[in-house]
Amino acid sequence: MPSTFGYRPVFSDVHAQTLHQAITMQEPGTLLRDLEALLAYLREHPPRLTAKGQLPLAALRPMNEQLVRPLQVGLARPQQRSYPHLNGLYLLLRASGLTVIDRNHLAVDETVLADWQRLNPAERYGSLLESWLLRGYPEIIGERAGWLWDHPEHFRLCLEFFAELPDEGIAAEGLSFLAYRPGWYNLALLDLFGLLTIQHGEPITGQGWQIEQVQPTLFGQALLALLWNLYFLDDELYYTRDPKGTIPIGIWQPLLAPYFPDWQQTQGTPPAQYHW
Repeated sequence: MPSTFGYRPVFSDVHAQTLHQAITMQEPGTLLRDLEALLAYLREHPPRLTAKGQLPLAALRPMNEQLVRPLQVGLARPQQRSYPHLNGLYLLLRASGLTVIDRNHLAVDETVLADWQRLNPAERYGSLLESWLLRGYPEIIGERAGWLWDHPEHFRLCLEFFAELPDEGIAAEGLSFLAYRPGWYNLALLDLFGLLTIQHGEPITGQGWQIEQVQPTLFGQALLALLWNLYFLDDELYYTRDPKGTIPIGIWQPLLAPYFPDWQQTQGTPPAQYHW
């Protein structure tokens, strides 16, 4: 069966019912648990970043092992992008302002962390969703820039991917386009946020991430359809900027609060300026 999502998805009653679920530390996805584990690790072991502002080889495996489902790869000298879930989480850590570069080390910003810790799981999930899709510029992780106005193009790539992804999923032989749309780290973030499920394959010597199947979740289809209709199609909201000329933090809270009623507060400390 082909995708029922489409390139211009309609937000349906079924979608609305699907979104009425509690956001917890356990679901959807492993996002919040993985991020908390990395924050704890970084407070104890702040790694010295490379000249391009990326994680060093020595930090990759230890940080990957902190995740709920560590990714097994068959590479002798993997790079940061060899671990797409870790790469995506690094993007969130930087874009959210939870970490800063301090004397070439990746350090947790204790002021932002204190603000973060007062948020409940739904508020953290919503804040990270904004960090990814509104402020997660690919240059942070050394990827080619791709913007829509001043938004990262992640949402467009994910929307197009879901439009082509069959409801029952797609097997490995149909995945050759994933490196380009939505890209490996965006695919991993879709998994971390619980917007799709990925069946991993066994590692192969000399190769990276092995995927057997990818399947969208109804929650993922519902959330993307909601954002498409209530934000990306609304010119007034899409072009709203704060006095500094940036996209306001918490702009999605009024859109998602009817479905995630626990999202009451937003992250109050603006992310630090990036140094790519």
